[in-house]
Amino acid sequence: IKNDMLNGIFPAQKAKLMKTMFWIKVTDGPITIGALEIPAVVAHTLGFYGLQWGLVLVAFENVLYLKHRKQGMWCFSPESTVKLAYLYLTLLASLTALKFIWSASIFASETSTPIIPNSVARYFDRGWMLLAAVCPIFFALNGMKKDPPMVITIVNADVRK
Repeated sequence: IKNDMLNGIFPAQKAKLMKTMFWIKVTDGPITIGALEIPAVVAHTLGFYGLQWGLVLVAFENVLYLKHRKQGMWCFSPESTVKLAYLYLTLLASLTALKFIWSASIFASETSTPIIPNSVARYFDRGWMLLAAVCPIFFALNGMKKDPPMVITIVNADVRK
């Protein structure tokens, strides 16, 4: 995205948002765990919270970029693609929130019983894995097919100020 912004393809304001989200993704998990003195099991869970939240931010970047490029994906029109992308992002964020609630309820409960039965939570996990791990492959394949070749610009640091 930064490369596209430097070459005038992607707006600078949106690229700045992406840069901020990059640092949130990089620092979210380690800061959460490093700043607290907590039991190992809870630290492990918080680490996964950070990773899952990072994947939701990656999905947000994919959707924002797809919306900006105004390209259809596969057999869909650009408008349908954006609607489906927002549906994808909403489902992923919702399932991530449900996973957070489910796992937090285990630690919050005195009996270590989650508020959502494990038999139901397993479907949340499978749906989340489909959305977080499999669907981005289609974003990448679409990008390989439709995005213009990458133009890499090398300039002196003094020129870019």
